Amino acid sequence: MTCSVDGFRKSKRWRAFVELLRLERAEADGTVTCAHCGRPIVAKYDCIGHHRVELTEENVVDARVSLNPDLVDLVHMKCHNEIHDRWQGGNPYAKGGRRVYLVWGSPCSGKTTWVLESSSPGDLVVDVDRIFAAIGAGSPYEKPGELLPSALAVRDALIDHVMTRGGRWRRAWVIGGYPLLMERRRLCDALGAEPVFVECPRAICEDRAASRPPQWLGAVSEWWDRFQPDPPAAEAGDSAGDCKGDPVSRTERFPEVFGKDDATPQKTRGNRR
Repeated sequence: MTCSVDGFRKSKRWRAFVELLRLERAEADGTVTCAHCGRPIVAKYDCIGHHRVELTEENVVDARVSLNPDLVDLVHMKCHNEIHDRWQGGNPYAKGGRRVYLVWGSPCSGKTTWVLESSSPGDLVVDVDRIFAAIGAGSPYEKPGELLPSALAVRDALIDHVMTRGGRWRRAWVIGGYPLLMERRRLCDALGAEPVFVECPRAICEDRAASRPPQWLGAVSEWWDRFQPDPPAAEAGDSAGDCKGDPVSRTERFPEVFGKDDATPQKTRGNRR
């Protein structure tokens, strides 16, 4: 039986598994050491599960490979991209070479900062804030209403470019607030994107907004008033499709990861790092 590797990476099973690894490998202060660079991984959204053995449509259905704690490292997003760039030899058209991330969260949560830290030359970044800065004559944080239609037109054109896989970019990062659940899901489906929630407390976002033009504080308040969080992994629909395989044989092959219902990892075998 074959399976979509991309579907597996977006599945509730994989998300829950990585979260378990993160909790088990965390230090007392809650940080995890990156297996690639050795520096601490501070933010939950920056903690990525990396398979030491490249996943294929054949081995992704084998839990001894895809959900084996001994074969999965936890790394920064930037480190994960560096590893895969090396595997692909810098070819953006290599298998799995064109990945799209929908980076969402409150205004002033640090989305753009994180993307700029995690991205590489050759990546495409779609960010309305940076578009305003590029086409306007004011300060970087000013968003004149007169320029809003132009800024959104540029953003929409770039999103269409990502959707049709135009150009030669390796990765695309689409940054926005996207507080509504169905809006995020529709855009992820249209772009084939992996969502990344840059989580930040409301009070910190408001504190940062206070040092920017007045409309920013209102934008933060409006976002939090509309915010619809993603359902927990245990309740979310599983997009892995037929990645589930044979529940009986898989549970027997790898009982420490799968429970009786073969749905969610139950535990892993301790800190490997």
